[in-house]
Amino acid sequence: MFGDNNPTKREEVKAKLRSNHWTKNGKWSKEEIYKKLSAWQKNKSYEEKYGKERAIKMKENLSKTMKGKKGKRHTKKSIEKIRKHKIGKNNPNYGGKCHARKRIRYKNIMFRSSWEVTVAKWLDKKKYIWKYEPKRFYFKDCTYLPNFYVEELDSYIEVKGWWDEISKKKIELFKKYHPNKNLIIIDKSNINEYK
Repeated sequence: MFGDNNPTKREEVKAKLRSNHWTKNGKWSKEEIYKKLSAWQKNKSYEEKYGKERAIKMKENLSKTMKGKKGKRHTKKSIEKIRKHKIGKNNPNYGGKCHARKRIRYKNIMFRSSWEVTVAKWLDKKKYIWKYEPKRFYFKDCTYLPNFYVEELDSYIEVKGWWDEISKKKIELFKKYHPNKNLIIIDKSNINEYK
């Protein structure tokens, strides 16, 4: 893991390891040592970890290595290709909660977008009783979780800001396998009606 830069070769680290709590029954456990060293190194600068001179050399080497290199830019096509490998049961989040980055709190519920909050406020203004993400629908290679269910309308509502192939497929599957359920789609073409 560390090669020649292994911190366990430094005398102060060796002393800590020999002293007590980093060992199991007096013997060194590699997993425990690496775990403790990782925790010890966390949130420390190169200078704190390796000393000033060595930190300067490491930064110079890293700078030379990275010079002129750019991160890979994905196109919509390459993103779709990557996503296809993580569809359905191959996806580690299959059947679980969605992990969206942006969350907005309204009525003690964490929404994934401002548009969802807009629709929730509109439903409240109309005095409809609604539930947020009440039921997940399972299909062969994916799952679908509508944003709202409105009891008075006996309808599900989907708020969509960006349509990709997977989103379109989920809507098609929902309509195909649940034709008796109403689905209202709110996207950029009609979001202003709910403001």
